[in-house]
Amino acid sequence: LRLTQRLILQPRAEINLSAEDVPELAIGSGVTSAELGVRLRYEIRREFAPYVGIEWSSSFGDTRDFLKARGEDPEAEHDRESYQTLFARELGAVAAPTAGLHFTPELLARLEADGIERTSVTLHVGEGTFKSVTVEDVASHVMHSERYELTQATVDAIARCRARGGRVVAVGTTSVRVLESCAAATGSLVAGRGDTRLFLVPGAPFHVVDVLMTNFHLPKSTLLMLVSAFAGRERTLALYREAVELGYRFFSYGDAMLLERGPREVRDREDLHGLDIRRREATAQQAS
Repeated sequence: LRLTQRLILQPRAEINLSAEDVPELAIGSGVTSAELGVRLRYEIRREFAPYVGIEWSSSFGDTRDFLKARGEDPEAEHDRESYQTLFARELGAVAAPTAGLHFTPELLARLEADGIERTSVTLHVGEGTFKSVTVEDVASHVMHSERYELTQATVDAIARCRARGGRVVAVGTTSVRVLESCAAATGSLVAGRGDTRLFLVPGAPFHVVDVLMTNFHLPKSTLLMLVSAFAGRERTLALYREAVELGYRFFSYGDAMLLERGPREVRDREDLHGLDIRRREATAQQAS
C-alpha cells in the first residue's frame, strides 16, 4: 500500500509448512508457524529502503516442541530487525540471504564513494535450501525450486562492469544462483523471472560470477557444494579446516569469506564421480 511516493505500508500474514522434519533448524513437519505483521518502508531507491515494523509469530506441532527442547519460547516475537539485510524489499523468502548481513549503510556508502557500482537480484529462499544431501550420487539429489527475478537494469549494470574491465562480485550463494541460472553458454545474461532448480557442484562451469562473498555453510548442504564448485573442492575444504582451527563463527550470524573463482582446469579435475555435470537445472523463465 503506497502512502506517498516513497512511503510504503506492507501488511503481512503468513502460514509456514514443511514437508519433513529438519531438527537442526528446529523445523517440524506439517504446519510449523503463523506470522502476522506490518512494515513501513521508506524507499530512498528501489535497492535501498529502510523500514520499521512489528510482527507476531507462533509455532505449532513438532516445531514448537523443537523450540522448547532448545530452551526457546515458541510464542516469543522474533528479532526480525537484526535478521534482515539493508537491501531486502520483496516478501517471500523463508530466510535472509545472510551474507548481506555484513553490510551497513556506512559500508555501502564507502563502496559507492570508491566507484563500486551496486545492483540487485531477487531470489525467494525456500526451506529446501537447508535440506541436506543424503544420496551417495549427487546426480540423484532432487534439487528444490526457488522463485527468482533478474531485471534488465541489473543485466545492464553487469554489462557496464564488464565493459570497463571490472569483476562481478556476488554477495551470497543466492545471488550466484540467480545470475548463473540466467546466463547463456557464452556468459551473457537474459533478464527474466521464473523458477530455478540450478544445482552447482564441483565440475560445473560459472559464466557470470568472478568473486563470491559467503558465510560458512552446513556440511552436506547444496550451499557448501556450490562454494566448492566455485572455488575448488580441495581449496574450500582447506579453508573450512583453517576456519575451525582459528575459531571462526559459522552459519547465519557467522563470519564471511571472500573467494575468487578457482581456475577452470582445477575445478574440472574435481568433477564429482567423473560426471559431466554442466548445470543441472530445470529453469522456467520468461522475459520480464
